[in-house]
Amino acid sequence: MSKPLLETLDQLIQLHQDFLKVAEEKADVLKNKDVSELQVILKKEQTYVAAIQTLEKRRMEQASSFISKDNATLADIIEEAEPLLKQHLEQKRDELILAVANLAQQNELNRELTITSLQFVNMTINMLRPKNDTMNYSNMKRKPQRMNQSMFDSRT
Repeated sequence: MSKPLLETLDQLIQLHQDFLKVAEEKADVLKNKDVSELQVILKKEQTYVAAIQTLEKRRMEQASSFISKDNATLADIIEEAEPLLKQHLEQKRDELILAVANLAQQNELNRELTITSLQFVNMTINMLRPKNDTMNYSNMKRKPQRMNQSMFDSRT
């Protein structure tokens, strides 16, 4: 019963590590500003997300059947497992935590690179866009109006 769970955890770890490689490629693409390659990488990311979700559902089903508890977590299984299995599960848990942490760190870097790229694009657009002040034809040398001018001419 524990062998399928360990295999699923191994697959999850491997998927997260492969996803990390794609995220690192994404960083290079963002630095090079290659939009077409970015679209290819985004499709790869969607594939990895779907695969991870599928494996996570399988892991939850295996975990629930292992200890007969709905929504059983890996921590729940580790508590219930015999010592040898417990050691293997703790090792897999630590590997998975490390893979997810590395992926989260790379995603944060990619987010910052994306924000920087968008700021650059906005700055470029603002530089190319004409300013509203120079678009009208107004007389810049207007006569100042007299302040206390009345409606009647007092000279008459």
